[in-house]
Amino acid sequence: MSLVDLTELANNLNTQDNLATQHPFYCIYSKRSIYIEDGYGGIETKDVWVAADDYCEVEDELSEALSVISEGYSSVEVTVDDCKTQYHRKTVGVIPQFETACLTRAGADAYLAANSHNLNQPYIHVHSLNRNDEMIGLREHVINNFSGESHE
Repeated sequence: MSLVDLTELANNLNTQDNLATQHPFYCIYSKRSIYIEDGYGGIETKDVWVAADDYCEVEDELSEALSVISEGYSSVEVTVDDCKTQYHRKTVGVIPQFETACLTRAGADAYLAANSHNLNQPYIHVHSLNRNDEMIGLREHVINNFSGESHE
């Protein structure tokens, strides 16, 4: 990182909206699906259709069609051009998956701009660095040495 970039980082640290925390840390998460048993509580869930032969989740359009023709059953067999395919409805839990962390909102936005196409429903969550002397010290070092101002 060049001196110009560190100066810009220091300015962003000084001027950004801290979102009601003194030392914000901008974390990028995406959503990941895991197969769970029915009735598992405490996490967001959704039903998906998977092909029995390769256990891959089907596209949204096919999933909607399978939901209609299954008439509430958890399995359905579809025949297209004499080719039979078995599909099963499965419940998946949707859990957050940590991707990266940034010192500034501008850094988090830049990361998403460059990488969101590789992530599943990415989002930014702000954590506090409260009582994390190492990270607070790093932030203060950048601010004090590259912005020309002291914020102790």
